[in-house]
Amino acid sequence: MLLRGPSRFHHVLVLLLWLWMFLLIWQHYHGPNHGSAGQNIKRKTASSSQSEDSQDKETTSSIILPADHPQHPVAPTAPNGIKALLSSIAKSTEYFVNVAIQPSEFSQLGGRLQVLSTWLSARETLSSLMSSSQLTSLDSHIERTIISLFPFIRHPKQPKNAQPFTTLRKSFEEGSSGIVIVGHKSNLRHILHAIQNIRTVLNSSLPIQVAHAGDRALPPSLRRFIVDTAANLTTINIPTLLDPKPTDLERPDAAPALRPFAALASSFEQVILIDPKTIFLQPPTAVLENHSAYRATGALFFHDHLYGKGDSKERHEFWQGLMKYHPHSPSLRSSRVYNEGYTQESDGGVVILDKSRTNVMLGLLHTCWQNSKRVRRDYTYKYGNGDRDSWWLGFELAGVPYSWESRYGGTLGWLHKRTGKPDRVCGNTNLHLDEQERPLWFSGGLMENPNEAGIGGAPGPGNYKMPTHWMVDGIFQKMSDEKGRDCMWGDTIHNVGLEEAMVLEESIEAAGRADEKSRVYAVTHRKAKKEGGFVPAHPSPTNLSLSALLPPPRPVTKYRPYFDTPNAHSDCITEEPAVAIIITCESYTKYIYMGARGKERDGPRRKVMVGKENIEMLAFDALSTSGCPLQRLTRISTESGSDNRNSENHLQTIGVSMYNLAQDFLLDEL
Repeated sequence: MLLRGPSRFHHVLVLLLWLWMFLLIWQHYHGPNHGSAGQNIKRKTASSSQSEDSQDKETTSSIILPADHPQHPVAPTAPNGIKALLSSIAKSTEYFVNVAIQPSEFSQLGGRLQVLSTWLSARETLSSLMSSSQLTSLDSHIERTIISLFPFIRHPKQPKNAQPFTTLRKSFEEGSSGIVIVGHKSNLRHILHAIQNIRTVLNSSLPIQVAHAGDRALPPSLRRFIVDTAANLTTINIPTLLDPKPTDLERPDAAPALRPFAALASSFEQVILIDPKTIFLQPPTAVLENHSAYRATGALFFHDHLYGKGDSKERHEFWQGLMKYHPHSPSLRSSRVYNEGYTQESDGGVVILDKSRTNVMLGLLHTCWQNSKRVRRDYTYKYGNGDRDSWWLGFELAGVPYSWESRYGGTLGWLHKRTGKPDRVCGNTNLHLDEQERPLWFSGGLMENPNEAGIGGAPGPGNYKMPTHWMVDGIFQKMSDEKGRDCMWGDTIHNVGLEEAMVLEESIEAAGRADEKSRVYAVTHRKAKKEGGFVPAHPSPTNLSLSALLPPPRPVTKYRPYFDTPNAHSDCITEEPAVAIIITCESYTKYIYMGARGKERDGPRRKVMVGKENIEMLAFDALSTSGCPLQRLTRISTESGSDNRNSENHLQTIGVSMYNLAQDFLLDEL
């Protein structure tokens, strides 16, 4: 990558622009029309002629100064200085438009954003010194540059809009703040948990927007269901608000990329962007109102755990290459991940931004660019874990100040011991504290272990457990106990306080009620499939989060279906156990036998081959031929009729396929 040339060019250009502004302001206060320092200059009086009132703004308007700057009288300005500044900006604009940024040029984009920042500063500071034509010209240069760098910023219904940046900022409701949850049908259960935690448990009235990437990601019926669960709750379809071509957010592998674009497109000025598995222990407004680090910069990020020291050399080499000619900010200089070689800096469970600040918008645009289609494919996701580290990286390279929480991520969970007394806290969470060292929020959801106890790794319906302890600043290790949970040890173990315990207990109760609503919804609002319409299961394991609808498959010992020995017939796969699919209606049960010659028992006899290639089709066949009306389907399960040692694994495989299939069967819009 050619880092040296463009980076130095940008830095020199920034210095030249600031030099022009300095000379302009110096001439404004110390030019020939001014007296010596301290001399009073006559202000324009009410007796001035009408012609004087209508003079060009270049000679009559006052400069806009910072609030803490001593106010000076109105004085003539330097028209040639303004013209020279605009001429320099015009030349830079042509260079930026004609020499496009490539996907590898993270640092060069940061340099251009720093130049753009000086233009926007000049626009705000010197606007009263410019004529209307000069302001129009400057606005045009700014918008052309932004469009050339970030083509996704245009609204799909306004492809010829020459001011998409201005239009986007005008779409933000002035003075507003709210929560944005990135949603997908696979995360319905966790979305509802997060909403109930915010609305029902913490009684927060902040408006909530559930952002999604089209009807396939979150079908209309599910959106209506979500909106009906709480007040002041809406959904936003990001591809209808930002140009979808450069982002391609509707791809199945683009889920992490949706997050920064959701923050950008949201109508809130102050955005609290959260993951569906985020649970707050204090009202979200506590950060907006009380967090001094957030108020200082308008951008607050949260640390991941410190782990994997020395394990991500390629990632660190990539970062260091980007920072080679970049002056490190105080935030970067204090980073233990960057400076000591740990794996990941950011926990993306919560990101808080004040988009009313222009520089925050520029940092956000860099982050969005990193998550655009080509860049994320070739670089961002190759060297990082989704969008997580693109947040601080975008702000750092754009030269935009940002803040971190004071500590790295902790663990909320349960006491665990290896030898002797309990010495560690284990749980699949990332805990974050407020500035008073009190638990503020955690990522990972309310399940004891999201990676166990359920079909295909989905959390089971009874997998809630009240956390009892927490720790920060300890030694962290992933999947370090016998249940596969993350653990932290080596520092003070804290008991969960009374206030936090009450929030957790009520959140678990609210989550159970939300699960029941999901179950009722799925049973009463599903649609029949078209004739012969088989929809294969989604490959991603994340689409298994609706396990409350279907119990985990397990062998049923009290009843075994009658069948011949599985290996006695040539049409059965050797060592594959016989399995019955059980379709339970409100008033009767159907048994569909698979894998052996089975005699009828409350259902048709089936003689089929059980193999990985046809399990999904057989499961669908069982659903569609069971005779159970869709509105009365209450349970899908399986049971084994073999003592073969492979029964449990095979049964689980069939259960996973059935679960995927049933989720499509119940929730997809046709």
